[in-house]
Amino acid sequence: MSEKLQLPNVTLAAMTSVDLYGTIKAMEYSMRQIEFGDVVLVTHRKPFMLPKTIRYSHTSKLDDIDKFNYKMVYELGEHIHTDYMLLVHADGFVVHPESWRDEFLEYDYIGSPWPLPANDYAYRDAKGEICRVGNSVSIRSKKLLDFPKQAGLKWEKMEDGNYNEDTFLCCKYKNVIEAAGMKFAPIEVARYFGHEHMIPEIMDVENPQYSDERQRMYKLAEEYFTALEQANDKESLETVKKELERLTARFGDNPAYYAFLNQKYIKKASEIGGIKCGQ
Repeated sequence: MSEKLQLPNVTLAAMTSVDLYGTIKAMEYSMRQIEFGDVVLVTHRKPFMLPKTIRYSHTSKLDDIDKFNYKMVYELGEHIHTDYMLLVHADGFVVHPESWRDEFLEYDYIGSPWPLPANDYAYRDAKGEICRVGNSVSIRSKKLLDFPKQAGLKWEKMEDGNYNEDTFLCCKYKNVIEAAGMKFAPIEVARYFGHEHMIPEIMDVENPQYSDERQRMYKLAEEYFTALEQANDKESLETVKKELERLTARFGDNPAYYAFLNQKYIKKASEIGGIKCGQ
């Protein structure tokens, strides 16, 4: 990009008390082609290596994950002075600034899409509807940041027994937040914002924010799905099964990846009739 993207109503923000060096580097990397209205690091002590381009804002020490999640919900808004905030972490930051879309700011919360849940309780709002957009690395409006404290939302654990700030906002209290006039981005827009999970909805999006290994997974999965779509008899399906076994051996440390590929295989086998996975 020859000129920096101008986002005067967006604050680039991070809140942490761990891996401060990595967080600062992630913020600097996120700033390389974007001019934000403000840039703030919220932490318990001003780092000596903090660049002048990043503002320090004080909070008490975040010495456990529960404190982090609580402050993300009830305090972070106090440190933001623009209409929107782009939240980053040491392991989640801006990779492709050229992929920016102004429509991202039409919503009060936009993050990377979530996969479909593997159980009957995860990623669901109070009405039982599946929520597909969340994640901590996100754009949030100032209105949404201030809402939990103003509305007195009760701090509670999620169904898995843990405190999670993103699912607290995007699932547990999604209906309440929407009733107050705020909007969560649909997956059709969020898929262009960021990628964390390899899901079908992002397959055709350019510049996926993946490591080289994940990009290899994506390419091989695309080839696998093409072969699976073209399979029309038991012989061709058996060839696809061998490809599934090869991918499983290569990416066996990613059970979600294998489970998704295997699910598609079983469905195709059922349509053709005859071959079952493992036969």
